[in-house]
Amino acid sequence: LKDVLLKSDHLKRSLLLKSDLLKDVLLKSDHLKRSLLLKSDLLKDVLLKSDHLKRSLLLKSDLERNDHIRRNLLEKLKLH
Repeated sequence: LKDVLLKSDHLKRSLLLKSDLLKDVLLKSDHLKRSLLLKSDLLKDVLLKSDHLKRSLLLKSDLERNDHIRRNLLEKLKLH
């Protein structure tokens, strides 16, 4: 009976230890998910800013091109 009780106690301790390890793994998994979601949100923000910068640069390029065309037209009109 003592041997059975010792083995039973050993199994309980082993199960508790495994339970604690599982909780730790689940906490780390949850932390990783949150971290990945945060990184995903940061990446989305960076991509949005990148897109905004590209649009801004294209707009400036278009404005500069239009300004250049306007100047050329004005010069041609002055010559005539």
